[in-house]
Amino acid sequence: MKDGRAPIWIAKEAYEADEHCFSWRESLHAHLAQGYCISRPDYFIMARPVIKDAPESLILDCNYEFDLQHCNCWHVWMAAGDALHSLWTLTPHEFEWASFQSLKAKGFDIRYHSLERLKSWGKVNQK
Repeated sequence: MKDGRAPIWIAKEAYEADEHCFSWRESLHAHLAQGYCISRPDYFIMARPVIKDAPESLILDCNYEFDLQHCNCWHVWMAAGDALHSLWTLTPHEFEWASFQSLKAKGFDIRYHSLERLKSWGKVNQK
């Protein structure tokens, strides 16, 4: 809480600063129902299991629930605080991939990273 606010409120503010198909409340409720939300004093993560090669429209639909047996990727819908190093330590399922969305001029772009690569980034940032 560098600025005194909990990471969940920083995430909410950042989320609401951009246009989304779903409101913050809708996104949060969808991830509580078919994804995962971790809210701690040092970080906040909202993510759900997806199939990496699924159509982007399904990955970006937070109400779409993938068959967990076929999932191989964590799609991080929103994160704030010191979340990167914790992404793989608290997940209830071990997947090979993690994906993140970034805002582009014509919508959202999904970026995929191997969890091994993210783990190495976390180690560098913890030094």
